[in-house]
Amino acid sequence: MKFTIDDKTLRRILIGVAVVAVILIIIFFRRRSKFEWPTPSNATGGDKAKDDVLTAALNAAQDAYNVTMIGVNAMQAGPNKTTAILNAEKTLSDSIDLAVQNYVRDKCTAVVDGIKPATDPGAAAWDAYQLDLSKIGQAYYPIVKTATGTAATETLAARKADITGATRKYIATACPNFYKTAAGDDSTTYKNWTWYETEAAYTSAAAPATGTKTGFAKDRITVTNIGNWADYAATTYMSSTSVSVSAGTTQAGPITLTSAVGLNVGDSVQVTPQTSLNGVISPIGTPITATIATISGNDVTLTIPAAPATGYIFPSKTVFAKALRPTSTKWRLGTNWKLARDAGPGTLPVPTWA
Repeated sequence: MKFTIDDKTLRRILIGVAVVAVILIIIFFRRRSKFEWPTPSNATGGDKAKDDVLTAALNAAQDAYNVTMIGVNAMQAGPNKTTAILNAEKTLSDSIDLAVQNYVRDKCTAVVDGIKPATDPGAAAWDAYQLDLSKIGQAYYPIVKTATGTAATETLAARKADITGATRKYIATACPNFYKTAAGDDSTTYKNWTWYETEAAYTSAAAPATGTKTGFAKDRITVTNIGNWADYAATTYMSSTSVSVSAGTTQAGPITLTSAVGLNVGDSVQVTPQTSLNGVISPIGTPITATIATISGNDVTLTIPAAPATGYIFPSKTVFAKALRPTSTKWRLGTNWKLARDAGPGTLPVPTWA
């Protein structure tokens, strides 16, 4: 039986990729005194003009934030100052969010709209992408059709992660400059993604002239491999509000999430809050493990380790990770769950787990 992914599902996948790109760019750009992306040597012509529009918007957002913080820093320490900092942070975040969304749509409509482009290279890349998605679906189908309960959840999550490689290949081909920034260009590596019937075929394949050899091996899709991958994977949630936590307090919230589906009281979540010192907000060195204390709709309250002297801040768009497999502790070691998010059990090379 042929396994296919309908247009609605595919559109959601592509929109999800665009959202992830937006989030990553936001994280990359926040709190720089001046934005520079890309450098003049990284883009020309129409793409240079698009990059210049984004750069100008980001600089304007940062300048407005800096002016606001001059007044905030003059305030006495206390709840009012913390609120002012959070408001300034949210304004900056929303401005960057809008600028990047506009940029992504202008830079690669093939990603945002989720429909077949009218001309090449996007049109040809779309057809190849559909074939790749079908092959990945067929590799998973024997397990998907029989899996139930937790096994079904893990299998669908694994398939979603494995689709990442094919999706990146499509985007890099349809929009050649999409992944090109001042920090570098991963397009060649993403375009190298290849379908293999067996892992042995991948191992014996010639190394590419440039970039990294990446791909998907059909014979790696087994119940055992999916289960092993699930130990490292997590489900992620994102906040839509900013919340501050006073020094020494072990309760945080309520924190409004975009969705709390799948979370339960008592669940452990990994999160990286921020600290504020003299108006400067910075992420803490390592993530903390918090526990869901209460849930009301999409609002959650966390029990956290004792906050430092400066307290904690959970800005809007903070990411919370929960183990995909409740019995596992491997997911929160190092960056394991982040690696698993982009590389399912069929993806090669296999991530080096912490």
